[in-house]
Amino acid sequence: MKTILISLLFFLYSGSIVRADKTKQFERKIPAAAGQKIEIMGLSSASVSVKSWDKPEVYIKVTAKVSASDEDDEELYIDSMKIVQTPHSTNVAISIQDKIPQESDDQFNLFGLKFGSYFKKEITAEVYLPNANSVTLSAKYCTLSADGIRSELHLLGKSNTLNLSDCTSLKDISNDYGSTTIQNSKGKLQLAGKSSSIKIQNYDDYLNIEAPYSSVRLSALGAGVGIKSKSGTIDISNSTGDILIEAQYATMNLSDIKGQVAISSKSASISIKNSDRVTVNADYSTIDCKQIRASDSTAIIINDKSGTIRIDEAYGKVEIDAPHSKIGIRKISGDVGIITQSGKISASELTGKLNVKADHTTIIARSLDVTSAWINGKSNSIEIACNRLPKNTVILNDDGTTSMKIATGFSGMLNLEATHGRIETNLQLDGKNGATIFRGAIGSSSETITITSGIVRLFQL
Repeated sequence: MKTILISLLFFLYSGSIVRADKTKQFERKIPAAAGQKIEIMGLSSASVSVKSWDKPEVYIKVTAKVSASDEDDEELYIDSMKIVQTPHSTNVAISIQDKIPQESDDQFNLFGLKFGSYFKKEITAEVYLPNANSVTLSAKYCTLSADGIRSELHLLGKSNTLNLSDCTSLKDISNDYGSTTIQNSKGKLQLAGKSSSIKIQNYDDYLNIEAPYSSVRLSALGAGVGIKSKSGTIDISNSTGDILIEAQYATMNLSDIKGQVAISSKSASISIKNSDRVTVNADYSTIDCKQIRASDSTAIIINDKSGTIRIDEAYGKVEIDAPHSKIGIRKISGDVGIITQSGKISASELTGKLNVKADHTTIIARSLDVTSAWINGKSNSIEIACNRLPKNTVILNDDGTTSMKIATGFSGMLNLEATHGRIETNLQLDGKNGATIFRGAIGSSSETITITSGIVRLFQL
């Protein structure tokens, strides 16, 4: 029995012996004539450093470290690794080739010892690119850093961790399921990344990004961006240039934008702060805009459906078309036009003209300083309080209740009609108080108030 136990322990111990790693290092310099396109393929599961230099050649240095339970697998892999150039008159095609067994780790623990088969590799590569040639790099499952690249650069692959800095001519990046970080760079870039993470800071040229189900974070853009996404998050800050976004079911936060923001979405959460101009088409969404500056010839345009809209501290014309939505506007210096139905409108501190078409809607407006007000609705509950009486006020509210408060000293023309009751007012209407209809003047000023409503309440403070 003792002999059997010793034999078993010896067998277990021998099966747990860890082999020493095998290492191979190889390099190659490949000439590249002016105008030739460079293609480098076969980078996989490696840590890659990419740099530029003035020499008319590509330099690649690869270091491979392998550890396997089967020594033959180690030898096979190490011996198979090579850098291959495919001759072509217009291209320099380079590939890194190997015959790798399936990378695995099927070990298990017994009495603190490891047993089973395994194959592991660790690859690092240095790549130097000539400045004058267009370069395409194909990689997957790599950690790739590129610093100071002056050549036109295309990066293709998936599941990579990319870190790019100080690159002057980025063209294409495809990196599904990966992470892409870019700093202090430029180039007319087309970037694609599904289910990925994208971070870009200090980018001088216009960007095109297509990244569904992704996290996109941008800052200090110099020329704007176009984004297509879905069910992701988008954060943009401190940037110049137009921002164009198509992103359904997304969460968007934009701040400090010198340029136009145009968003097309659905069922989204959108926050925009400190932008020049805004156009949002986003049904069933929550839209929050603050400190928006439109020019005299442009407008802040919001289209929604069954959503929530808030605009706070805006300059310029505001146009809202949002049936069945909750709408809140405050501190607007400019004309306001609203179309809704079965919604709710809260407004305060408005200047310019107010024009509302809203059936079956609750309207509460405070501290108005508008030049004119026109409200056309049906079965609404309307409450209006004016700091300064508009020159012309028209409220048509069939079957609804209208309450209006104005400053003392009203002088002008009144056209009042209460279709389901009597007029309630503290104005002196020459014996007509309590009437259902009053049309006449008080004083000689040019202000006009026209209210037709189920119930009319008009009081001066």
